Amino acid sequence: MKALTIMGALGLLLAPAAQAATPLDLGQMDARGFWVAETSGDPHRPVRLVYPDGGTGYDAGLVMDWASHPLMEAQPDGSKGALVDTMASAHAFGGISWKGVRFEAAAPMTFYGHDVAGGFVAAGDLRLGALIPAVVPRKTRPGFGVQLSTWLPTGGEDRWSGSPGTSVGMVGTMAQEIGRAGWTANAGFRVSQAEETRNLRAGPGPIGGVDVHYKVADQVGIGGGVTVQGATGFSAWPVELGVRGRYRTKSGSFAMVGLEKGLGDAVGTSAFRAWFGVGWGIAPPEKPPGPTVVPVVLTRTMASSPEQQGPPALVGDKLIIGEPVFFAEGRAALLRTAHQTLQGVVDVMAEHPEITHLLVEGHTNLNGGARHNRRLSEMRAQAVVEWMVARGVGRERLLAKGFGEHRPLVERSHPEAHAINRRVEFIVLRPD
Repeated sequence: MKALTIMGALGLLLAPAAQAATPLDLGQMDARGFWVAETSGDPHRPVRLVYPDGGTGYDAGLVMDWASHPLMEAQPDGSKGALVDTMASAHAFGGISWKGVRFEAAAPMTFYGHDVAGGFVAAGDLRLGALIPAVVPRKTRPGFGVQLSTWLPTGGEDRWSGSPGTSVGMVGTMAQEIGRAGWTANAGFRVSQAEETRNLRAGPGPIGGVDVHYKVADQVGIGGGVTVQGATGFSAWPVELGVRGRYRTKSGSFAMVGLEKGLGDAVGTSAFRAWFGVGWGIAPPEKPPGPTVVPVVLTRTMASSPEQQGPPALVGDKLIIGEPVFFAEGRAALLRTAHQTLQGVVDVMAEHPEITHLLVEGHTNLNGGARHNRRLSEMRAQAVVEWMVARGVGRERLLAKGFGEHRPLVERSHPEAHAINRRVEFIVLRPD
C-alpha cells in the first residue's frame, strides 16, 4: 500500500493537468494491453506468455512498461486519432510453487497516463492465477499445461485502467527445450462484462502468442515473438511484436528488458512499448536424508573419458563410480548393464567393513508427475538394496531413500539433463 501511494504521488507530480472529473465519456475499459503472465525469474521464460512448468520455489518482482498511443479512436471523417497517447504502468508480481502448481498474483497501476482530457493516475485490475502443468517440457517432446486466472475489478474504469466487473480467463500453454533453444506457445481467452464507451466496446478478448528463446549462458536468455493480451472484444486483436532479454544471478535476483512494436491499432496495441523489470526469488532448501546420520562424502562422476571409467572404488573417504546405474524407462527394473557397476559396489563393501552404513539414493528426471517420480525413485533405490543383499551385503549396512526429481545434478536446460538426473548415488554415512 505504501508503494502504491508513492507511485500515485509520483504520477500526480508528472501529470499536473490531471482532472478529477471530465464531461467526456472516458474510461470504462482496460486499454493497457500488457500484463505479466509468467511470474518466474528463469532466464529462458517469456514475461507475457505462460511457460508450462510450475518450478520449485518462489519469485517476486516489479515490471515498468511505457506504451505510446495504446488507444486510437475512429474520427467522423474516417481518420484515426489518439484517445490515449501515453500510458506508463508499474506491475508488481509474485508467484509460489506448491505441490507442482504455481500460484501467482500481478497488480498493475498506471502511475502516469495522458488522454484527451489530460493526465491521470489509476490503479489496475488485480490478477490472481494458478498454473497447472500436465507435462514438463523436454528436448525430446513438448510439455503442456493450463493457466487459470481471474481479474478483480480493482482498476480505475473511468481512466482506461480497469474492466467493469470481475473477469476470468484460461490459457493453454505448450513449450519445448531443444538444447539451448526453445519455444513457447499460448492460446486462450478472457471473459468479462461487455460495456460500450464512446465508439469502443470493452469485453471478452483473446490471450496468446508465440515466443522463441535462446540461452546465451546458464543465467542469460534472449528471445522474441508476438503477443496478444486483449480485453476489448475479438473483432480486433492487440498484436505486438517484440524482443527481450533476461538475466538471473546465482543468488536469485533477476532483471529483464523488452522492446515491442504494435501491429495495427486495436485497443491496447501500442505504437511502441518499452519495459524493464527486476526481482528476486529462491527455491526452498532440501531436507537432509535423516536426523541421525551425517554424510561423510557424496561423490558421483559421469564417465567422460577412458581414465574415468572403471569399477567403483573407495578413494580415501570417497566412493567413486565411473558408470551410472541403468534402469528401464519409467520402471524400477535394473538393466543388465548396471550389474557390473553394482558388483563393484558390493566388492568395495566387502573390502571395507568399516563402512557400517551406505545410503542408496534414487533420483529421477522430470518425466512424469512429482508424486510418481518420488515413488519411482524409492522403488529404484530399494531395488539396488535388494540386489546387493542378494549378493552378500548385510541388510543392516544399507539404507534406501528416494528423492524423485527434487535434487537434479544439472538444470533442466542442460542438453543431457534427461540422462544425468536419472541416477543412483551412494553416500557413506556414519552415526552422529
